[in-house]
Amino acid sequence: TIYITTWDHSTGATGVLVPLIGGVDVSVISIFGLDTTPDGQLLAFAEVEVLEGEFPVDYEWVVEIDPVTGVITELVDITGATEYLDGIATDPTTGITYAFVDLDDGTPQYLVLDLIAGTYTGPIDLDEVETALGAGFIYGADFDTSGKLWFWYSTAQDVLAYTTGPFSETVSAAVAGNGSDDTNGINLAYDPYVKP
Repeated sequence: TIYITTWDHSTGATGVLVPLIGGVDVSVISIFGLDTTPDGQLLAFAEVEVLEGEFPVDYEWVVEIDPVTGVITELVDITGATEYLDGIATDPTTGITYAFVDLDDGTPQYLVLDLIAGTYTGPIDLDEVETALGAGFIYGADFDTSGKLWFWYSTAQDVLAYTTGPFSETVSAAVAGNGSDDTNGINLAYDPYVKP
C-alpha cells in the first residue's frame, strides 16, 4: 500500500497516513515525481494496473491526488510516450506543466501536458541542456516563483542546475555536484512560503 500524509512546516508534525486508491478496477503500483500547480492541485506520475476484462493492463498516468481521501484521478495517459519518467514540474508564471523524460540515450526530453484536455505534446529534446551539461537526464525538477527551473541532472557527477531564464531550451548552469548516485529518483520542491 502506498500512502500520502501532510507535514506541518512549523511544528514538524506529520498527519494521518492516507492510503492511495485508484478507484474501481484500478490498482496503484507506484507513485513518484510529486508536483503542485499554482492553484494547489497535487500531481504525480502513477504506474497503475487497470482490470480490462479478465486481465490487468499496465498504464502510466499523470494523476491528481486528493490528500484527504487518497483517491488518484487520471489526468493524462502517457503510456508509451517514452521509456523513462524522470520529473514533473509546473511553471507558476504560465501554468504549464512539464513532464521530464528520456529514452536512455543521453538526451534529456520533456512533454508538455494539457491537464484539462488530457493530452500531451512531445517528447521534445533539450539539446542545449545536453550541450551545456553533457549526456544525461533531468530528475527532481521544480520552478521557482519567477519561472526559473531548478533541477537535478544526471551526469558523471550529479549536479543541481537551473535555466538561465523562463523555461525553454536555454543553456543551463551547474550549481553544485555531489558525484553520487544517491540522488537518483529524488524529487525537488521549491516552497516560497518558508525560508530556503
